[in-house]
Amino acid sequence: MAEDIRQITVNGAPVGLIGLDELFQEEKNSQLNEPEAIKAKLLELALRHNYIPDTLAQVYKEALYREYRIFLGEKVEPLTTGALEIKVLGTGCPNCRRLEQIVRDTLAEMDVSADLQHIYDIKEIGNYGIMGTPALIINNKLKTAGQVPNKDQIKKWIEEERTKSV
Repeated sequence: MAEDIRQITVNGAPVGLIGLDELFQEEKNSQLNEPEAIKAKLLELALRHNYIPDTLAQVYKEALYREYRIFLGEKVEPLTTGALEIKVLGTGCPNCRRLEQIVRDTLAEMDVSADLQHIYDIKEIGNYGIMGTPALIINNKLKTAGQVPNKDQIKKWIEEERTKSV
């Protein structure tokens, strides 16, 4: 098993889990059709390589099922955590890494906390309908694709999204 770690949102907080793509593929190949059965199987598979407290099993089932539906390419409602959510989409090329670093530097300079994720998986990037990378999504809104904007532009977008969520 590859030690791939993917971050998902559980109870409004980002949580890293090992092997999600493999378990999603395994579930996709199964014959389960009932959502509750799929949720139970996803939790069972996730427990193979991850610690999940018994008291949070139901919350994890829902979070895993949501991510599984995204994995399948289904449309799901955006999570509303109240926090700024920023996603850099890119497979890890120099421009993708540069965009992530500029976003990190901008957040630090502005003293803004955000849930920053870098999505490397090409299938997951495809689920966003993005044709060019790197891409930047802030609060589920595509801000740019196929280029690396400058720090001032990123700062402007962050400010715009912060004022909308207040």
